[in-house]
Amino acid sequence: MTDEEVERMKGEAEKFADDDKKKKDLVDKKNEAETLIFTAEKSVKDAGDKITDDEKKEIEEAIKALKEEKDKPEATAESIDEVYKKASESLSKYGERLYKAASEAEKPAGGAKPEEGKAEEPKADTKGAEEGEVVEEKK
Repeated sequence: MTDEEVERMKGEAEKFADDDKKKKDLVDKKNEAETLIFTAEKSVKDAGDKITDDEKKEIEEAIKALKEEKDKPEATAESIDEVYKKASESLSKYGERLYKAASEAEKPAGGAKPEEGKAEEPKADTKGAEEGEVVEEKK
């Protein structure tokens, strides 16, 4: 190739760099939207009766809006991102509520907190044992 051809190709590459970046950003946003749509639909299905009808409706409407925006021929990365954020907020509210409910259900009665990381000590007669000596556990 001649120097002139190389320079021409460099010029073309620079000229189309912005368009290429916009296309890449759009594809990335569409992929993010697809992932959120899949996650939201699976979460609603898996939740069953743990989710209220109002929450289910809100999430399904947000998913529908995201699908519609993502599939528009004139959609941009920015327009998809705007709808994506709204759908994500709907799903986050629901997830937060379920997490709190699960945390409350795991708390022991009386509000006592379980002692984490503390194992029950073995019952062995260690009287008179020297350090490093193996002591058999009582049964």
